Amino acid sequence: MKYILAIAIPLYLFAAACGSSNRSSGMDKAIEKGYNCIGTEPFWNVQVEKSGITFHLMGEEPVAYPFRPARKKGNSSVYETSAGNSRMAVTITEGACSDGMSDANYPYQVQVERDGQSYQGCAFLIGQNPMGE
Repeated sequence: MKYILAIAIPLYLFAAACGSSNRSSGMDKAIEKGYNCIGTEPFWNVQVEKSGITFHLMGEEPVAYPFRPARKKGNSSVYETSAGNSRMAVTITEGACSDGMSDANYPYQVQVERDGQSYQGCAFLIGQNPMGE
């Protein structure tokens, strides 16, 4: 019996040390706050929150979509959702981004595919606007 314990305990400790950790990436934790995604030409905005995803194109009424958890694609998080006949995918990638119109630097790059249209821009965590607004 002592022989079995002498082998089993070190094996258990080794396996536990080599197992996956419960640490989440910054992007996994970010959805707790939500993302504010912005773009220019044309001006658009997407807010990604657990309560829902909202797309707003300047001059049009905002469109609300249900939140669905992201799937990982490389180092990006992809939020795919639909409302009625409208489909949208929001891809957020950690990395420096400039909106091209201000001197602000954003921590995320974003690409939105919505009903055959593509939009590119930048994103930040809600409540952490680099422009201080």
